[in-house]
Amino acid sequence: MNLGRKTQGQTWRRAFSIDTGAALALVCAFLLVIASFMLKEAVFQFRADNPEWATGYFGPAAYTLFHTTWMSPLAGLN
Repeated sequence: MNLGRKTQGQTWRRAFSIDTGAALALVCAFLLVIASFMLKEAVFQFRADNPEWATGYFGPAAYTLFHTTWMSPLAGLN
């Protein structure tokens, strides 16, 4: 977003235009939200499949995050 001073001849639409960097930031934020919802669902599924871990949320969340983290670089090797 260009939030700089408005000079003569510029309209409000131009002053608040979204450039490439802002568009990429919005896309990244959207993908981060989707990834966080998917990670939360993975923790719930892990707890449902493993009743011995169902006493709390920290253990399943740490386990799921650990495996998500080490698998991320492998996804980039394709």
